[in-house]
Amino acid sequence: MRRLAQACPGTDAEFVVDSSENMREQLRRGELDLAFLAGPLTDPAITTRPLSRTAMAWVASPAFDLPAGTLGPADLADVPIISDARGGFLHGLAIAPPSLTARDLADGSLRLVDTAPELPCLDYFAALAAGAPSPAVRAVLDAALDAIAAEPHPDIHIGEPIPLRE
Repeated sequence: MRRLAQACPGTDAEFVVDSSENMREQLRRGELDLAFLAGPLTDPAITTRPLSRTAMAWVASPAFDLPAGTLGPADLADVPIISDARGGFLHGLAIAPPSLTARDLADGSLRLVDTAPELPCLDYFAALAAGAPSPAVRAVLDAALDAIAAEPHPDIHIGEPIPLRE
C-alpha cells in the first residue's frame, strides 16, 4: 500500500477475495482493474501475465480413513472431496499447494496423499482488461511481482514475464 501511495497519491485500493471465475467476470464488466487468477485464461477481452506455476497435492486429515499406498482415481471415486467453499474445514480430501499447508503437514494435522497420476501444477496469472493499464494498476502489479520474487517457495516456480500490451 505504501508503494501504491508513493507511485499514485490519492489512489484508493480495494481488495476483493473471490473465485477466479467470479473475478474474471468482474474484470470483463469493468468492476475490477486487476485480478490475480488461477488459469489457464483464454479470453481476448483480458490481458494476462504469468505469475507462477505452483505444485499441487492431495491432502487429508489423518483421521480420514483412506486406503494405504498410492491411490488412483478408482480409489477416490467415493471419497468426499473438499472444495474451496467459504467456511469449509478440511475433514476429507482436498487439493492444495504444499507450501500453503506446510505448517499443517509438519504438525500432523494434515497428511499428503500419494496418488497416481500426480496432479498437474496450477498456473497463476495477473489479469486485466485489455488495453493500457493505469499507473496505479502498474504499481500494484509491479509490487506483486517483486513480492513473489522476494519470497521464493520450493513448490512455486516463477514464469517467464510476458510484457503487457501498451
